[in-house]
Amino acid sequence: MKALILNSGMGTRMGVLTSEQPKCMTEISATETILSRQLHQIVYSGIKQVVITTGYYDKVLESYCEQLDLPLEYTFVKNPVYDKTNYIYSIYCAREFLDDDILLMHGDLVFENSVFDSLLDFDGSCMAVSTTAPLPQKDFKAVLCEGRIDKVGIEFFENAVAAQPLYKISRADWRVWLDNIAAYCESGEQAKRKCYAENAFNEVSQKCVIKPFDVGTGLCSEIDDPCDLQRVSAALKKAESKKVYMCFSVDMLHSGHIAIIKKAARLGRLTVGVLSDEAVAGYKKAPLMPFEERKSLFENISGVYNVVEQTTLSYKHNIEKYRPDIVVHGDDWESGLQKPVRDEAAALLASYGARLVEFPYAKDEKYKILDSRTLKSGEPSVSAKVNTLLLDKDLDKALETALQRVRSGADIIAVRGEDTAALCEFAQRFKANAHTPLAAICHDFAANAAQLKASGFDMVIFAESTNSFCVQRLDVQGYRTTEEK
Repeated sequence: MKALILNSGMGTRMGVLTSEQPKCMTEISATETILSRQLHQIVYSGIKQVVITTGYYDKVLESYCEQLDLPLEYTFVKNPVYDKTNYIYSIYCAREFLDDDILLMHGDLVFENSVFDSLLDFDGSCMAVSTTAPLPQKDFKAVLCEGRIDKVGIEFFENAVAAQPLYKISRADWRVWLDNIAAYCESGEQAKRKCYAENAFNEVSQKCVIKPFDVGTGLCSEIDDPCDLQRVSAALKKAESKKVYMCFSVDMLHSGHIAIIKKAARLGRLTVGVLSDEAVAGYKKAPLMPFEERKSLFENISGVYNVVEQTTLSYKHNIEKYRPDIVVHGDDWESGLQKPVRDEAAALLASYGARLVEFPYAKDEKYKILDSRTLKSGEPSVSAKVNTLLLDKDLDKALETALQRVRSGADIIAVRGEDTAALCEFAQRFKANAHTPLAAICHDFAANAAQLKASGFDMVIFAESTNSFCVQRLDVQGYRTTEEK
């Protein structure tokens, strides 16, 4: 994939700010210009080649890019008639360098990291739109039709959403659009060199399938004048000041951990919670390194803004204390022992408008090998206190017993019973009062496991009998019973 940044415009509406340099070099913070931010985001994405169209002050722009000293290969293409044409002609001038998948953006566009990263992860060709933003009067709108973008322009209002010139386009789709751009520019009609490149797209949109990528309320906005600059700079500062929280219990940090920390840090100011020694021991086994040593590991990682203690596996206390805007976790806790912890965290965040971001869990075998070195030979990764009880006709009594055992420190409640309906009722009442994982132990193989799980059981265990002996030291999804009452 190549990045194409269109910087051939004159930026006259910026006034004195573009009197000695192109608009893309306008500062948007104390440390960034529009262009330097775009280029750093491109570097993070792994893209190596950048094509930049230029116009006035082209040498100033080229020198600036080189001085940034980024690991990028630049191709600068000057539009020789930049003052008499629009960026459609700049694309035409650069066409020989654009035979690839393309990341296309205007040089005055500012977007937050989460918008950029999600756009690159989008499956297929796409354009940034917002279904929540009001329709602008003079800026781009995209007309949607059957899940794709049918037309783009400033004149469309019906069936339209706000749109921004940030695209990810496959080589095949781009070839269709680029061929029509060339046809426009070679037509001999001056009007077709002064229009938007999207005019050429609108004629081939059924063959060049670009889907809408909804940025929602995320920052993605052009800067056309000083008022825009003030507004966008303030929005960027707010976006980068979001409070982000994630928690670790590890003794050993590997590249998988560093990767997810970097992703989290791109969402805002990252606070890392480190599980206390007692919390780790209750969750799996005593940590190899004490809390202060583990805390120090994270304090020395670039991108980590703050490190705090998390005293329980539950996120509840720290969410209520720090009120993060975003909590980050791998998607490995969507099921299993940690699912109740996840569900509790998600509900707490939703209660005040915050959100949970879950990145794909690193499943590389090398990480499993590294993690196994912190475990005793032959031991599963997690040991848990499992308390079993027999479900008889007195559901109230059974429920109170189970809740008492939760308060006493049980990690998993396992319920033995033969009546599926009674088990389902118990699970629903239990889950309304506790977040502890719940297991059903059945000896009737005809029991409906799906029904039991739908009622609230996190796991269903089938055994030859339901006596208590059958679950002694029973291995369940990697969690070994260490105590039974």
